[in-house]
Amino acid sequence: MTIIGRLACQNNSFLRDIETQVVSQTPCQDATNELPPDRRGLIGENQLYLVELEDTVLFPEGGGQPSDTGIVASEDHSFDVIYVGRNGLNAVHYVIAPGDLPLKVGDNVVVSVNWESRWDHMQQHTGQHLLSALLKIHFDVPTLGWGMGTGDTVLNYVEIPRKLEDFEIEQLNLQIKATINQNLPISVVEHDEIHEEKGSMRDIRIGHLDNNSCCGTHLQSSLQIKNVIALNQISGKKTNTRLQFIVGDRVNDFVSQSFSILKNLRNQLSCPDELIPEKVAQLNSSIKASNTTEKKMLKELAEIKAQEIVASPSKIIFVDSEFSNDFTSNIFKLSNKAIKDKTVILLSGKNQGSLIVYGENVKDTTDGISSVLEKSVLKGGGSPSKYQGKIQFEKNERNKLVKYLETISSH
Repeated sequence: MTIIGRLACQNNSFLRDIETQVVSQTPCQDATNELPPDRRGLIGENQLYLVELEDTVLFPEGGGQPSDTGIVASEDHSFDVIYVGRNGLNAVHYVIAPGDLPLKVGDNVVVSVNWESRWDHMQQHTGQHLLSALLKIHFDVPTLGWGMGTGDTVLNYVEIPRKLEDFEIEQLNLQIKATINQNLPISVVEHDEIHEEKGSMRDIRIGHLDNNSCCGTHLQSSLQIKNVIALNQISGKKTNTRLQFIVGDRVNDFVSQSFSILKNLRNQLSCPDELIPEKVAQLNSSIKASNTTEKKMLKELAEIKAQEIVASPSKIIFVDSEFSNDFTSNIFKLSNKAIKDKTVILLSGKNQGSLIVYGENVKDTTDGISSVLEKSVLKGGGSPSKYQGKIQFEKNERNKLVKYLETISSH
């Protein structure tokens, strides 16, 4: 059985399918733990099987690169491979079937790769090698780690030990473009050494520029990368930063998505593209001013409500608020010490409710509230003179609780 590092997909990344044999197949007992989260939804109503083949064109996840997907087919059947993992030095194919998997040990099969996904992975991975090489050569910045964007996340990142200046990112992008246009050959150099965890060791060479150990699938020339664009940076631990970048055909998708967002903003703000930042800044300033005014007004309203509660002759007082939890918390702070021989119930929020009960008979009141809630659950706690909790309301149960509290507070 061919070990990782010498798989057909690693010897020739452009190989799309091969004939091979089934070495083993067993039902998967725990898909939740076996599969990455983004692959679990692909099982559907099918059964999941673990299949080992004599060799494969499907890359098993590793080295920052996601696994390939593809198809394994016999003469009479064809099955989707939704993930390829590793069992020591062996590649394990996660195959879905509507029932029993009619593949036996020794059966001849053809395994083929999802080429669109493979091409994307090769562009991103080879693009990362190029980016990291130029970061080291021109800025003496090593790559500490990297991650490939998957699913809806089109951006990749490299983790580096310091933040780059804006002018350095501009220079880096110019260097990338010039290097890609040199049409440098990309080759795989195998070693005799076999690592007990990584398998057969191999280097990926980008012309005279870079020579780096890697298990992934790669392109054949720098021109196939098409484009690498370093974008923004996200702060990490200590001085580390994550430099986000995008490669190859993803650039076209990214430009299309960005233009769609820009077009929508242009229409919403009724202004040309160049004035969008100014318009957004104005709106942000207006929102901050409105929030400040709202906080001031709610504070004043809380003071009025607290005074009404203290002055009220009622033994049970209920306040139903459409405002935030801060509003009812302020009412509590302003009235709590002045409450004598009263029970005060403060309710805020809609689907996710917040409840404060304080004063007299707190436990009896919360017990009564819990008895009204048939499906919704009240969670919280406190002291004999104060209860604070949350309620995740089920359908129509908030209205039911409000009617109950209005009834007991009107007596």
